[in-house]
Amino acid sequence: MVAGKGFWSSTPATFQHLIKETYPTGNGRLGAMPFGPPGAEKWFLTLTRYGTKLNICHKDYTGGNPTSPLNEYLPGIRDSIFQKGTGNVDQLIGNGDNYGSYQVFANLSVVINGKSMLHRGAHTRPMCSGSSLVIPSDSKTRTFTLVIGDATNYDQLAGNAESSFSFAITGYDTTDTHSLLGPIISAVTSPAASKLESTLRRAHIADYQDLADQFTLELPDPAGSSGIEASVLISQYKSSGLGDPYLESTIFELGRHLFISSSRDNSLPTNLAGRWSETIGAAWSADYHSNINFQMNHWGADQTGLGRLQASTWNYI
Repeated sequence: MVAGKGFWSSTPATFQHLIKETYPTGNGRLGAMPFGPPGAEKWFLTLTRYGTKLNICHKDYTGGNPTSPLNEYLPGIRDSIFQKGTGNVDQLIGNGDNYGSYQVFANLSVVINGKSMLHRGAHTRPMCSGSSLVIPSDSKTRTFTLVIGDATNYDQLAGNAESSFSFAITGYDTTDTHSLLGPIISAVTSPAASKLESTLRRAHIADYQDLADQFTLELPDPAGSSGIEASVLISQYKSSGLGDPYLESTIFELGRHLFISSSRDNSLPTNLAGRWSETIGAAWSADYHSNINFQMNHWGADQTGLGRLQASTWNYI
């Protein structure tokens, strides 16, 4: 066992610099980014968007895969590569319309005077867009647990001939969000809502620790960096000389934390934005680019005991 490492800040994250200042959290499927001062805290909740609808995969989305054999074009492409050193593969690419990305799902605002507000998103009853739950200041209620879930009709194991090359679960009306996703969400959230918060928290911590404890990197803290807040450590860091072993090892652990928090075997894989976005239109659409942006998330996964979290990646591919 080694002492836990972590970043800390003397001021809360701000909306203006959220992606740089927040401490992201997640459970593999849902991501969250807290910001704002104590007593008026807010959480950005993020999930997957498909085409023009939150959570809804368009029935015509094929993942950019062709829907008919295209092997007839391979000889010409090979000849071009041998003669010119490169080849045009446009003829092998299918329709990429209606692809998905991560974006803001809702804003959860918590105000100490007793009001909790959930803004925007596809909600099942009794919560709806722009609704609020008020706990009177003279109430005997001292704790409150809010269970949040999401679902999608996207099936990453589909996209084959049997599903007409679509990744949407068949047999559902993709224009009616509530009837499509409501039962799926309720099947997850209802059992969770019937349990004590302490039970849910212990299960989450046990799940996280089992993954985090698969690998330990122990480096010294010669400069006493654990007592310095993150923004100062980063601003004064110099790669020349001795560097800062504490900061370097903590950033390493942060990378593992982000991977653990954004990938599970029943989720989509983490992408270049992890599972977090503070805007509707994130950089590079927060989608999947099958290049270094996607690959670098996995560079240290197997070597540090997180190989089991790559199941979603292999399913996606």
